[in-house]
Amino acid sequence: MKFETLFTLDVEGLELDVESWSEYLGLTPLEVCRFGQKIPAGNSRSISLSSYWTIGIKKIEGHSINSQLSEVLDLVHPVRAKIKELSDKYSLDAGCASFAWLGEDSEYSDVDLYIEHENIKRLAELGCDFAINVYDQ
Repeated sequence: MKFETLFTLDVEGLELDVESWSEYLGLTPLEVCRFGQKIPAGNSRSISLSSYWTIGIKKIEGHSINSQLSEVLDLVHPVRAKIKELSDKYSLDAGCASFAWLGEDSEYSDVDLYIEHENIKRLAELGCDFAINVYDQ
């Protein structure tokens, strides 16, 4: 099974200097985009309706959403005070999402969506929404 887990700070309709957040947080994002710019992911031709900064783990083989979530939270949780400052200053939304792909010949009759209480606590301390998306291929 493949998993991807991302943490994103974003705000709709405002062009912000999201690139400067990397230095401020001391983290290297996977992707940043300003409102009105072309979305950098893949071959997208879409224009972003928000300014956003995303860090995480791209689609890789794995065994659980919880373990990948732990890795992402290990990156952002130590700088939660700075994330809160940015969120308050720019009215940002903080969100985390995990994606699971079962695969074409999936042997999985069910998917373990277990999230340990420590990760739930750390998400709450970040003021972060959390979503899980499961795909059959």
